[in-house]
Amino acid sequence: MDKFARQRAPAPQGGSAMPERTPIAEVRPLRDGLIWVDFESGSQVLLDMKSRLGTMRFKALETPEVWESAKAQGGFVRWYSGGTPVAELSYEELFSMVAGDK
Repeated sequence: MDKFARQRAPAPQGGSAMPERTPIAEVRPLRDGLIWVDFESGSQVLLDMKSRLGTMRFKALETPEVWESAKAQGGFVRWYSGGTPVAELSYEELFSMVAGDK
């Protein structure tokens, strides 16, 4: 099995597609706009952000130093330039991207 195989938490009962919030434990920015995200629950996802890098919100991530600065901070992934956050994704946004909503 591919080491980047996606694991998804099952959708909870009761009609909500959003699982209980799970803080992000670790992120690993990879090449070509891919980012590996480990959640404290043990779930992992490989997210392709390449199509988003040219957008106003994520333009700064096109700079290799900024892309590689990704840090997990509780329920967020944040990227930095000169010690200042320049972009972030919340757990909820990550979940929506993985689910194909955005």
